[in-house]
Amino acid sequence: MLKAATKTGSPKTPAKVGNVRVIGTASHVCEILNCFNAQRSTLSLTEVAQTIGLKPSSVYQLLKTLALHDYLTYDDRTRRYGLGGNIARLVGVYRVSNSLVNMAMPYLNALREMTTETSALQIRVNDTRYCVAQLLSTYPMKMVLEENHAYPLKHEASSLVLRAFSSDWQTQKNRSAIERVRKDGFAVGRGTVHEGAVAIYAPVLDGAAIIMATIGIHGPAIRITDRVLAQHTRAVVSAAKKLSAQIEVDLRF
Repeated sequence: MLKAATKTGSPKTPAKVGNVRVIGTASHVCEILNCFNAQRSTLSLTEVAQTIGLKPSSVYQLLKTLALHDYLTYDDRTRRYGLGGNIARLVGVYRVSNSLVNMAMPYLNALREMTTETSALQIRVNDTRYCVAQLLSTYPMKMVLEENHAYPLKHEASSLVLRAFSSDWQTQKNRSAIERVRKDGFAVGRGTVHEGAVAIYAPVLDGAAIIMATIGIHGPAIRITDRVLAQHTRAVVSAAKKLSAQIEVDLRF
């Protein structure tokens, strides 16, 4: 039996928790989603309201909004709510994101072996990019990224790919370069970060063609010459497509 919450009415959400300014409605949405678990996979309006300590009238519109956006389902017959399809999608994304580095390692290793250059996997977070994994070239002279360091998204090959295949690509600056990368399916950078350096990156996409990361190589121009550039580019694009296909399969299950 559900135990009713002891508090009544609409509890006042604290304005700040630490240095974070708390938005009341967003907090209530989080509390609603937290009501569901393996033992309570479906809940009524009254049960949700009692659990989070709000009046049913205050909870009703929040539940309907979550159902409208498929974060909850609603059964007209039982008048109960359950978790919706978008929750399942987010769970899949979370699972893939956490296993992305492990999945990428064989492809990073293959790229390094084939090209002899440093291979790397980078992700976008807002207007920055992070190197989350890299395998260094065995040459004394090599390109090295600082892992988990925030690099600004600018005009480097990795940044162009992360911008070009994002959901907001149409609002990005330098549209001609963005559209060229989307058409080619990869980006090549020459001296955009370090003089005399060359980088080649391609997108790692999920099943909905949304970018998850970018995979590629970078090294000195004296080794990545025009003679080997096309071959290295094909290797990078092939690795990105294979990793994307693996992610798509993983998201299904």
